[in-house]
Amino acid sequence: MKEGRNIDERQGCSNSTLQAILWDDCKENKQTVCMKIGQVILIIIVASILYFFFTRSGDRVPAPIDMPEGKPLKEGDRVFVHGGYSMRPEWLNGRIGYEGTLERFIPGQNNTLSAVIRTDERVTTKEESGHILIMSLRYEGASWQSGAVAHIELCDFEPDSTHWQDRRKGAWVEAAASIR
Repeated sequence: MKEGRNIDERQGCSNSTLQAILWDDCKENKQTVCMKIGQVILIIIVASILYFFFTRSGDRVPAPIDMPEGKPLKEGDRVFVHGGYSMRPEWLNGRIGYEGTLERFIPGQNNTLSAVIRTDERVTTKEESGHILIMSLRYEGASWQSGAVAHIELCDFEPDSTHWQDRRKGAWVEAAASIR
């Protein structure tokens, strides 16, 4: 409401004057409400950003291994396995990824090799729990290098060095994880 106007002053006004005064008051209230809504939206956005950063860091998240993109991977390399098809892959259980050691390559599907990774920490999903990831390259013509995208089987056993079709299989947990 405008300063200096009160109910007593309005009682002597004509209908059109009263409507004009009320319209001005209504416009001012709409602006105030819009400003409050804008402030609430801004607070929600800032809170969401802070939540994202603080829930993605801390004791549960290992420090990623720094390996240049495209570097060929070899047995004995320390690796960081992360990501997946969805924004929050279930197999990661809220983590960014798992550190581990590329132990060996075994025959995979078709003519490609699969990588056997032993994670430093146990990976647990609804289907399986273990320290062994068998990673199979996702794309034809891809090679085992930092940044490769692969399918993941989670195992609670040491896989045989036989072809995929002939060996015991782990629980399939991801279609598009990355390794570096």
